[in-house]
Amino acid sequence: MANESVDLNVKVPSHSWVWEDGHFEPTAFIPIEDRGFRYGMSVFETVAIVKRKAILMTPHLLRLEAAAALLNFPIGQRALNDLMEFQKSPPFNEGLLRIHWTAGDGGPADPISEGRLIVRGEEIAIPGSSAPMPELSLVMIKTRLHEQDGWKTGNYLTRCRLLAEARRRGAHEALLYEDTGLLLGAIMANVFLISHAGRLVTPRLQPGCRNGTVREWVMKHHNVEEKEIDIEEAASAKEILLTNSRLGIAGVADLEGRKLERRVEKIECSYRELFDAQCY
Repeated sequence: MANESVDLNVKVPSHSWVWEDGHFEPTAFIPIEDRGFRYGMSVFETVAIVKRKAILMTPHLLRLEAAAALLNFPIGQRALNDLMEFQKSPPFNEGLLRIHWTAGDGGPADPISEGRLIVRGEEIAIPGSSAPMPELSLVMIKTRLHEQDGWKTGNYLTRCRLLAEARRRGAHEALLYEDTGLLLGAIMANVFLISHAGRLVTPRLQPGCRNGTVREWVMKHHNVEEKEIDIEEAASAKEILLTNSRLGIAGVADLEGRKLERRVEKIECSYRELFDAQCY
């Protein structure tokens, strides 16, 4: 089912920096004692870079700050300020910044005195900018998410396994639903549907589901109904959109082999207008 011309996991040139003494230094490794590496004690955000500008940087940093505080290794204001300065002059024209804040060195129950800030930059074409919009193929997977799955942490095993299952079934992504038949979202993205009545709808957030920055942007700039959506309703939708920093806003080509309509250019184009704005 999946269009072989679409490769969202292609290897790309990358760069990494670690924050030390108020500035970012190039690095090629993570210390073996870092608790983000050893125990998954880290949080992260992924920010799109287009035309050397960070897209929706402020809401991304607000999420990073909230997640770190919730998990009891808060990120200080100085680090956040330096991140804002760093992203104003990214070292490449287009790609992704993956911002990781870890609990620093120590054992799993040791007090957290100093975290570690690592930024990874990936030079990759962004759909809607220098890359065409992908032809995405979806399947449906029944699963169960836990509350901690709603935060972007270093413990990503659940979503990695779900994505591997979708790829084994020949798809790029999947719609996730629980035992009750309630639509949760996608594995690595939020979901919007165009109903047969022509309404733009999105699943009401359940425990373990993420309120992504692009989802939030769509909710603010378009007339969206947030509600509980049954998987049967999703399976019969006329159009489906996925949103995240990697894809932006992308229409889905097919669901379980059923071709979907692709008439969402207005929504996709409204988001791409951010590429020409100052998006700090």
